[in-house]
Amino acid sequence: MSYEPPEGWITATLGDLTTKGQYGWTTSAATLSQGKGIRLLRTTDISSGHVDWSAVPGCRTVPPDSSKYLLSPGDIVVSRAGSVGVSHVLGPCPPSVFASYLIRFRTLGGVPSGFVGLYLQTKDYWNSIAEEAAGIALPNINASKLSSLALPVPPVAEQRRIVHAVENLLAQVDVARGRLAKLPVILKRFRQSVLAGASTGRLTDEWRERTPASHDDGVGRSRTADAAVDDLSDGDIPGSWSRVRAESLCEPTRPITYGVIKLGPKVDGGVPTLRSSNVRPLVIDLSSVKAIERRIADQYSRTYLRGGEVLVTVRGTLGGVAVASSDLTGYNISREVAQLPLLETVNPHFVMYAIASRASQKWLTERAKGVAYTGINIEDLRRLPLPLPPQPEQDEIVRRVDRLLALGDSIEHRVAAASAGADALAQSILAKAFRGELVPTEAELARAEGRNYESAEALLTRIHTERNASVLPKGRQRARLAQGRPVSRGRTE
Repeated sequence: MSYEPPEGWITATLGDLTTKGQYGWTTSAATLSQGKGIRLLRTTDISSGHVDWSAVPGCRTVPPDSSKYLLSPGDIVVSRAGSVGVSHVLGPCPPSVFASYLIRFRTLGGVPSGFVGLYLQTKDYWNSIAEEAAGIALPNINASKLSSLALPVPPVAEQRRIVHAVENLLAQVDVARGRLAKLPVILKRFRQSVLAGASTGRLTDEWRERTPASHDDGVGRSRTADAAVDDLSDGDIPGSWSRVRAESLCEPTRPITYGVIKLGPKVDGGVPTLRSSNVRPLVIDLSSVKAIERRIADQYSRTYLRGGEVLVTVRGTLGGVAVASSDLTGYNISREVAQLPLLETVNPHFVMYAIASRASQKWLTERAKGVAYTGINIEDLRRLPLPLPPQPEQDEIVRRVDRLLALGDSIEHRVAAASAGADALAQSILAKAFRGELVPTEAELARAEGRNYESAEALLTRIHTERNASVLPKGRQRARLAQGRPVSRGRTE
């Protein structure tokens, strides 16, 4: 850390302020029980700096030297493997020990553990963790490397003021984060409401009142044949609408069907073929399209795309539905995807929105087969009951839905930017705190009040003396200190 510490500060290591890092207890999952016995804190129990103790498992058996692993308020635990660097400063907790993937530190010399805990949230700390973490299959860091991490250290009294100020400010940031976290759920409901309104006619109620009714939807006699189709749970539709099966909306010579069964290996320059991973809700993701041999694709020439087809995922991850643009002409689809080649008089985007609505998705999900790998039979997809307004109203609905969903996307981008801003603000607060810019320094206050103070350098000297004195018999400690001789450094817990 290349910077000039404020007056009274010093750059030290984590090990200068704490006991030697201690590894936790190694045990097997067979010893754990839900809510019984002494608790075993694991890395997975630490989420966003918090621990839900009601979810921390108990131990049926405890180590003979369990007192060595007992946790106390103020203990600092850091993950050494897996989620490397994740930390937690313990507050009040039930009788607990800590697992082997955690390392426990305890502060010395009156250093508030909360001060060290704040450092373990800083960008500088995480950069150091990224540099120090070792391991290929499982990144890890040991106690020695953690202890050697450098941090700026002010006097103890200033540390306490920093902790108080930062915790108050971060609490306000957390309130903002909490409010922002609710917005994606609200936006999801908003989109579902828009789609529901589109497929029930509620979105265009006033439009129908001022627009002459037109019943020419271009589907023709197929509407009559579909008079007995299953209804959807969204309720009644306007009198000028019909309820038809999905197959009634398709070209007679191009039935609803899925694509290539076995894609074979990826081929450079082959036929791009869309899978379920490419057909997402209301969008086609072209980031990982697999190209296959033309010889294989040609065996499924009926599913070559021409543009304008509605694509629906029918295997694997269900729920995807999107319209193939003209840019996808010549692409093929896999068995995971079905296409609806619609009549020219049917707006494909309206059908996409109708299939994406909660009512249609519920209808399809209820008919999905399989457990580990679910799928929708093509016959069920062909029977899917869809609302059908006159073509002018289809176009008007699509215009309105597009506008509303674009508004939702815009808000979502702003929420994402605000969330990133909240994270940046939290790091900015921490950075100011560890530069000595958040609260008055102890040196400034001492001068203004005409008193002395213990500098950080004096603090480290005191910690060093107390640490070394604790490893010698008391008589030898007193003798050496009386003679002005240094007390030998020894191993600590």
